Amino acid sequence: MKILLACRVGTDDVRDADVAAALEEVRRVPELHEWWVAQQKFHASAQESFRSAPVPENLRDQLLARTKIIRVDWWRRPVSLGAAAAIVLLFVLAGVFFQRPRQDTFAVFRSRMVGNVLRQYSMSITTNDMAQVRQHLASRQAPADYELPSKLNELPVIGAGVLSWGDRRVSMVCLDSKRRGMLFLFIVDAASITAVPKQLEFAPVRSLQTVSWTNEGKTYVLAGSMEAKELAQFL
Repeated sequence: MKILLACRVGTDDVRDADVAAALEEVRRVPELHEWWVAQQKFHASAQESFRSAPVPENLRDQLLARTKIIRVDWWRRPVSLGAAAAIVLLFVLAGVFFQRPRQDTFAVFRSRMVGNVLRQYSMSITTNDMAQVRQHLASRQAPADYELPSKLNELPVIGAGVLSWGDRRVSMVCLDSKRRGMLFLFIVDAASITAVPKQLEFAPVRSLQTVSWTNEGKTYVLAGSMEAKELAQFL
């Protein structure tokens, strides 16, 4: 929300990768979408109020004629009713914003992980040996004691990398699905996320399909360019 708070629709702001990711989350989360609509209405109202504020006649001559600058406290300055309403609304929205919970929910985690690999990803190790992958991840303080479903465990591993989630490390294991290209498996300690899935949860995230689950203190997100039923066959 900090990113969206500074975003202005109709400007170059929406071209920023982080803004695009945040707007994608707005389309997915109803509460965030409701806040975003209110935020845009506020900006439009504030702009309209400032544009419609009357300008005193001969303002330029009056300013030039002054020989002494008198500073007036901002709360004592005359403003239009529209501008005053806009200021009040700003404080209300700010209060709502700062009362919202931290953005550490599972939905945000899943969106960011998928966003990372869609923008740019790199494997810090390339190997077909899962034992070497686990050893590499453990050396970087990323989850390495994960348990994979039997069918997923049969897929050839390609390599792995380490991503960040706050101050926690996330393991990214890349697998070869053979017919449908690479699969990305993200593994993180479940304790670092709120509202983790208690059972299999399928959801499209941007151009990828995902399936997620939690087991033995670890939360998993498997993502690939395929339909949900195709992804389910690996579980």
